[in-house]
Amino acid sequence: MSLRVGTLTEFKEIRADALAFPVIKGERPGKVVPRVDQYLAGILESMYSAGFITGELWTHVPIYTGKGGPRVFFAVGVGESLKGAGARSLGSTAVVAARQVETVNSLAIYLPDSVASREAVREVLISASQANYEYRLGGKKRVLKEITVLLDNTLDGVEGIVREAEVIAEALKLGRDIANAPPDAFNPDTALTKLAEAFSGLNVSIRELSVKELRDLGLNAVIAVGRGSVRRPRLVIIEYMGAGPDAPTYLLVGKGVCFDSGGVNTKVGGFIDKMKFDKTGAAIVIAAVYAAAKLGLKVNVVALAPLVENMYDGAAIKPGDVIKTYKGITVEVANTDAEGRLILADAIAYGISKYDPAEVIDVATLTGGALRALGHVAAPVMGNDDGFVNEIIEIGESVGERMWPLPLWREYREYLKSEVADIKNIGPSGYASTIVGGTFLSYFVEDGVKWVHIDVAGVAFTLNGVKYPPYFSKGATGYGIRTLIEYLIRRSARASRF
Repeated sequence: MSLRVGTLTEFKEIRADALAFPVIKGERPGKVVPRVDQYLAGILESMYSAGFITGELWTHVPIYTGKGGPRVFFAVGVGESLKGAGARSLGSTAVVAARQVETVNSLAIYLPDSVASREAVREVLISASQANYEYRLGGKKRVLKEITVLLDNTLDGVEGIVREAEVIAEALKLGRDIANAPPDAFNPDTALTKLAEAFSGLNVSIRELSVKELRDLGLNAVIAVGRGSVRRPRLVIIEYMGAGPDAPTYLLVGKGVCFDSGGVNTKVGGFIDKMKFDKTGAAIVIAAVYAAAKLGLKVNVVALAPLVENMYDGAAIKPGDVIKTYKGITVEVANTDAEGRLILADAIAYGISKYDPAEVIDVATLTGGALRALGHVAAPVMGNDDGFVNEIIEIGESVGERMWPLPLWREYREYLKSEVADIKNIGPSGYASTIVGGTFLSYFVEDGVKWVHIDVAGVAFTLNGVKYPPYFSKGATGYGIRTLIEYLIRRSARASRF
């Protein structure tokens, strides 16, 4: 798929199969897109007056025409403006609508002067690419081959915006592909080879720590979770140093459970077939570093992805086992299905010790409680610095990835008390499970290091037919990738000021 920006001359000269345009709630189409209304002989105004076109977010109305040029027009609702969610509604809804028409293989999206801006172009292109994603290993994909944004007049710097949108689209595809990949395709044995291919030509260092290296370093929690599988655990390390040796380093850590059976505490119910998605946290941080390197950001960032399979055989960890972690904290395994926090604990502590980062963000499909608390609409976020937590929430809101803060009050540490070790890996059943998961991780963050934990368990993949916004096709959503990319873009801009 290619992303392009051009200018609208005559409708009959448009080579795309379909054309989408914005409808703003409360404003007549004849005012917002007069050229379209004139071309369609006033039908937009008539449909608007009759209530067929409303401008509501994520809605669209097809208009078929026998004229030359596009075969079908889509009137897409963008809410009250073409900013933020409005732009994302235009790009994604237009693509979703176009993909439903078998004869449409290319799409033009028209931004008239009254609403055109570089930010609108960026959001339209990125959301359109997200909606055009499909993961399929068999059969035929139904995706558009070309998406073009058409303007009345050129915008200064739009070439750079298109380039940025293309890279972010590539990163989103990479992250979603990793998360969607079956366990036999992306796992601790295959990951390094696949990542080396994906990052080929980029100024990054990619390596992995073997079981022997993990043991020598004392990352015993990573080893413990993965020792029940024939595929040995690894810690994948991706370094991108784009700002020089004197600049701060930012650490991203992602949970990479390539398949989670639950271990001895085997999963029950209907979720086990979705457990290839338990590596989504790793996919998100990998995709963010890919974008940073491809964009050439002036930022030093390291992604750590502990990769394991949580399986059960004679060597698997058992409830009651006690693990001495990299940080020296002993953990009683009260439940083998609370494994993600174990591998993250070692990775976070190791990353802080080795890289002395200015800030740390970890991302994980950590708790079912995240889904129960916020559904598919937002991700819980916690941390040890309110300013940093609030910044991540604001960044997420700006790119359409909503997050909501939860407390990490010290009282919650009482839930993790163990009679035989420093702490347990779970609290009382059903008690604030998402907060307890974040509380557990807080033990492994050094004082003075800013840290945020994002639990994407409720938003990482579509479930039970629920998908919101529309650009989340079946499977992995990539939720969190845009937040981390925007975070790194801002840190790069901060470095450029000095």
